[in-house]
Amino acid sequence: MTRPLLVLALWALPSGCAPAFQPDLPPLSSTPESPTPKRYAPPAAWILGPIYGTVCPLGVPCQAFAGATMRDEVNYILDNLSLYDIPISAFHFDGNKWATGSCDWDLGDPLIDRLRGNRQRALLHYWGGCTTTADFDRLYAKLGNVLGGLYLDDTYFGLIADDAMAKLATDWMQTRLPRVGEVVMKNYNNGVMTSTTAGLAAYAHTAYVNDLTSDAAGMRIGIQRVFESSALFPAPLNEFTAYDYTGGRADEEIYFRRLHFGALQVVMDHSPNANADPWAHGYDPILLTMFKYYSWLHHELVPYLHSYDFLAYETGQPILRDRNPQDLSTKIGDELFVRYIAEVGVKTVPVDLPEGEWIDYWDESRLFHGPVSISLYAPPGREPIFIRNGALIPLRVSRAYTGHGTPESADSLTLLVYPHGGSSFVNPD
Repeated sequence: MTRPLLVLALWALPSGCAPAFQPDLPPLSSTPESPTPKRYAPPAAWILGPIYGTVCPLGVPCQAFAGATMRDEVNYILDNLSLYDIPISAFHFDGNKWATGSCDWDLGDPLIDRLRGNRQRALLHYWGGCTTTADFDRLYAKLGNVLGGLYLDDTYFGLIADDAMAKLATDWMQTRLPRVGEVVMKNYNNGVMTSTTAGLAAYAHTAYVNDLTSDAAGMRIGIQRVFESSALFPAPLNEFTAYDYTGGRADEEIYFRRLHFGALQVVMDHSPNANADPWAHGYDPILLTMFKYYSWLHHELVPYLHSYDFLAYETGQPILRDRNPQDLSTKIGDELFVRYIAEVGVKTVPVDLPEGEWIDYWDESRLFHGPVSISLYAPPGREPIFIRNGALIPLRVSRAYTGHGTPESADSLTLLVYPHGGSSFVNPD
């Protein structure tokens, strides 16, 4: 695989530290109001991921050891992420086992300190009993700037995540954690549909769109849901290995395809219901290698994605563009084009490239003039990714795995340049 003609390291990035807890801020009303259309600016880029998470022991056993608690499991996962050098921006504490039941953190101070030391945030499921601003204040007093956001799920355990709840939580985040905190809503609920289209349009920046089977059919539906939701809010989220209640974890071939989908969507989140850790027994070691590669690729693309996130806020133009739900292809911004693969047993796929000149990411000697239909060799781990000729792509690079830089690139903005005519790119950071 070749790399672009120019790779430039430009300027130091800001530290991105969240503000400290500010107990002197005026309290908000704890009574949800009727929603009114309102869209805040995007939160900090941490929400784009990569994010890793677990729901155990709610409904499924933990993998660390027999009888493990969520605290044990989180530490086990963090140990392995460190061992295999896989980046995450946040840990997703799914379900309700992170709390006592009244939105009180129940996993101990050492885990908070570990996340803070790793510069990783906590994304917490509201099933922990978080429904009022008093709950949120108490949680923030405990976690401080480790708290990244809340995830509003289906209506269970007597908790209702409707539009009014989304407004309450979003307004609190904007007061306590402005430009940092996130409220992840849910589209396509399993139970009673409590989030309306109007509510998602008004409050959702990110919303979860699956709970689907882990096979190819579930993957296809998840992609189509992401496409459909992209017209409503900027960052629809499909947990990419599938939160499958019935069929277990993805098999190896479809896992490769899901990795590509996970890395090349706006938010990369791996928080499966079944044990789908890439280091798990039964998967080939090459899967772990590609998990690391795609995770670092997404990590590097965050400045690019965050730029289009702001553009979506300013203009209303979706981040995913020219979406085709039949062949599962989309532009990501204007500089990237992908074709997801939700078929089993195929190594060559048809790709309909849009207008323009497109460079094959995996072999940059290959240039295609669109619009054109091609047949592309795409074995697992080499899924279709194309770069617009003339593209300028800002990256955050701190490893050499993708060929975009080295550890010496850290703390600078790396710019991939594909010279062709005149080009420009606006990076809000």
